[in-house]
Amino acid sequence: MRDNFCQAPHIRGLLVTALLLAFSVSPVLAQDTDNPQKEPLRLAFFNDYAPYSWEEGGRMRGILVDVMDEILSRRMGLAVEYMGYPWARAQEHVKSRKADGFVTLPNDERRSYVIFCELPVLIGTYTVFVNRKNAHNPDMADISSIPDLKRFVVGGYLGSSWASRHLEAQGVPIVWTNNLESLLRMLVADRIEMVSNNSAVIKYNLRLLGLSDKVAELPNVLDQAPFNLGIGKQSPYLSVLPEFEETLRKLTDDGTIKAIVERYTVSAPPPGPAAHDSVR
Repeated sequence: MRDNFCQAPHIRGLLVTALLLAFSVSPVLAQDTDNPQKEPLRLAFFNDYAPYSWEEGGRMRGILVDVMDEILSRRMGLAVEYMGYPWARAQEHVKSRKADGFVTLPNDERRSYVIFCELPVLIGTYTVFVNRKNAHNPDMADISSIPDLKRFVVGGYLGSSWASRHLEAQGVPIVWTNNLESLLRMLVADRIEMVSNNSAVIKYNLRLLGLSDKVAELPNVLDQAPFNLGIGKQSPYLSVLPEFEETLRKLTDDGTIKAIVERYTVSAPPPGPAAHDSVR
């Protein structure tokens, strides 16, 4: 009976069909299972931090977004999703594994849930800006540290965490204004003597306001903050960090990263809102 059953034409046809289906479907299933990077790499950004990152017209823009796109998408061929949130929520999304990573200042708390690339994507510098007609004042030219600012009338804007934590905390008197635009216009009008803040943020906003030719940046750097790519410890994309670092190093050496930054701080920038100074 067994031989007759196996030799029946319609039964043999069913067995052949089943075997063909098994061999054709199995590789697809295996590929799905073995490919942990089948979803796009999801990066969370602060959505109100021009020129570094901001949301406009439903998409993320800015220096950090452009650098990540150049490295991850164009050079490494990865599918990447750029997501914008208020900064606290962006960090929480990475912590809760709703996003794969972010670009920010490494600290102990963030290191508890991400692995950072050791090479910074870029380094934010904090410098001093003065009315251009005072740029050659020898007293101002000698400024090399935050305590040196105590001799001058220094302006800051409400919400500037760096000015309050670094300038005010070290005894520098601050003339506070409501926003960054008001602060820069006060500097041009000689109502304050200087502004100290994130260099890229100030340069970007000076260009937006058409005031770049009226303000000069002094050469000495008072503080700096690295921006490093951090990938969640449980993310399937953790393995891309070595290739990312190698690619970043090449683009830093050949001037590509500098050119991206200068699109926002030297060349005429795309429109965007006035920025906060720091997300540290």
